[in-house]
Amino acid sequence: MDFKQIRDHGFFQGFHVWIWVVVVLNAVGGVLIAWIMKYVDCIAKTYATSISVLMSTIVSAYCFHFFPTANFFIGSFAVMVSTIVYSDTGGHLMSHCNLLITCNRPGCVCNRMGFQKRTT
Repeated sequence: MDFKQIRDHGFFQGFHVWIWVVVVLNAVGGVLIAWIMKYVDCIAKTYATSISVLMSTIVSAYCFHFFPTANFFIGSFAVMVSTIVYSDTGGHLMSHCNLLITCNRPGCVCNRMGFQKRTT
């Protein structure tokens, strides 16, 4: 059934201006992400992802009369934190958290470089 409609009217039937805007924005976004990953630090990508969540909320509120709820803010915060933790390629954030967690164990001595087991 769809093959006949595509054959008769073409693949891009029903595409109007707003559909093309979405297609172009996704294509430009893909190229920008590739450029960011090649030439810019991973931290810039993390900031860009967090800012995109904020900007999407603002645009949605204006265009679609979207009013964020508390659950939305909690979810957005979780996305931003997970993006930061996932993008931590050097492991600096997680090693710091690991240091804080493991230093409270009995038998460990904390120092500036990390922690060690007590030998006594």
